[in-house]
Amino acid sequence: MKKLSFKKKSVNDEIITKEPRPVKDRSIKHIFKMNFLPITFLLYSVVIISIVLLFMAGSSDESSEISGDNDNSNIWMAKELMDDMVLAGGMTSISIEFGSLKDGDFIIIKDTISDIDYDSDVDVTTVTFEWTIGDSVQSMELKFEGDIRGLYKTGDQVKISVTIKYVSFTLEPPDVLQEMTYEMEIFEKQWVSEEFYADTMATSLQGLKALPQSSISKA
Repeated sequence: MKKLSFKKKSVNDEIITKEPRPVKDRSIKHIFKMNFLPITFLLYSVVIISIVLLFMAGSSDESSEISGDNDNSNIWMAKELMDDMVLAGGMTSISIEFGSLKDGDFIIIKDTISDIDYDSDVDVTTVTFEWTIGDSVQSMELKFEGDIRGLYKTGDQVKISVTIKYVSFTLEPPDVLQEMTYEMEIFEKQWVSEEFYADTMATSLQGLKALPQSSISKA
């Protein structure tokens, strides 16, 4: 008969064979670090998204100002603009102003070209817009630097971007027969100076500089 034998397990054997459990770090520093990391990431994400949205909004506003397509209130036909003009004056003063517009207003003149003519003597193209009131043909002319007939022709619908400018000045003899005070609302890029106005008022420029070609585009 075989003899059964039993081996007694010592305390030391249990300590050697059994691996100790990892102790969790429950310190304040560790808990703060683990909870603060996702909050930090969230804050950075919010800041970055806010900056991107702000940039996109700014770009959109700038684009809207240039195109003017998002605000129909600043789009005028030539006839509407001329109808809004108020002329006044006497022996010693002349006033040419708009009833609905003021200094600094940005507008777009959107209309169809009735005639286009180039003057090589002054290197200026005159664009004419016409309309009929009863049996009378009315018109408005705008002058542009250089020859733009290769870009635009009669029948083209165009947009002209301009900013209103208020000017006030007084001319004296010999520039005029007698002292004359002018108050005018014109287009900002037409204005040069009082001297330029006095020197060219009797020419085809009528005291104002031709608009740059960048002011006009096809509608």
